[in-house]
Amino acid sequence: MILDDETIRAKLAAAFAQARVAALHVDLQNGFYGHSTATAFESAGKFSRQMRVLGVRNFWAIYTDRWHADVNRNLPAPVSYMDRIQYFHDSIMVLPDEIVFEKMDQGLFARNVKPRLVLNLARIDTLLITGVRHNGCVSDTAAGAAQCGFDTYVVMDATDRHMSDFERYEHFLCDGLDADVKTRLSVVNSHTVYAAMTDKGLPAREQENIACHIG
Repeated sequence: MILDDETIRAKLAAAFAQARVAALHVDLQNGFYGHSTATAFESAGKFSRQMRVLGVRNFWAIYTDRWHADVNRNLPAPVSYMDRIQYFHDSIMVLPDEIVFEKMDQGLFARNVKPRLVLNLARIDTLLITGVRHNGCVSDTAAGAAQCGFDTYVVMDATDRHMSDFERYEHFLCDGLDADVKTRLSVVNSHTVYAAMTDKGLPAREQENIACHIG
């Protein structure tokens, strides 16, 4: 849903204040190549590191289906936790205590109840989504998250979609969704996320920490 920046900042600030926010990174693994995806790997990797420093949990979603591996010859089909870690793109750092979900479809929440249960148990109700591809795995995951009841924000400058298409992409995300689902789905940029973290009333030292990680 197209919301003004002030409304988005207020909603995110309230969620940050109650530690209900997590970042969900989609398909940042080897096998997806090209200029736009390379840029997305770097920006999403940077965003994940910034979230970690600022105390926001990172969750990861990757495609491990063997049929998908057969179609995408450059994409291995990992079968163990260590395999999943080693197949992430070089610019991505996944810590051992961070949860990696295995997707069963383009969208993480399609045909898979585990992610929703895990996030609910973690008391997460707001998701910041990054990754590739913006018109497939990212958009389907975002729509699925909103349908599951999460307030969902696609961090557009941490995807392979160009920022100049901001409003058009938001219309694309919401197309065909029920009205109540649309109210839980928005597009943001990383600077709005950092501004919302400052808006929640952090001590001066933490605000300085946010400021030094922007840019």
